[in-house]
Amino acid sequence: MQEQGKKQIANMLRPEVISVQNEVEIIVGIENKAQIDGFEPMKQDFLDHVRKALNNQTITMRMEEKVADPTKRAYSPAEKFETMLQKNPALLTLKNRLGMELDY
Repeated sequence: MQEQGKKQIANMLRPEVISVQNEVEIIVGIENKAQIDGFEPMKQDFLDHVRKALNNQTITMRMEEKVADPTKRAYSPAEKFETMLQKNPALLTLKNRLGMELDY
């Protein structure tokens, strides 16, 4: 998806969002309805790609809405950066290369 310029879909399908159940069902965790609407037109292409790559035509896929943890909120710049860092560890490299500070 990334190579095809579909960065939003590629971001939605990052490894921590996808799980496999019973070796034949892929479960994609979604955060909101907008993600479903954005992914729906690409769903079959993605499933076809996975089936072909794994040489397994019995694989199915379903989307499951993730429940957000309401107790965990990031307020300070450092907390926000930590939250973003968990989703994308490459941000630390970017921060260091640019010499950025978290507190302003």
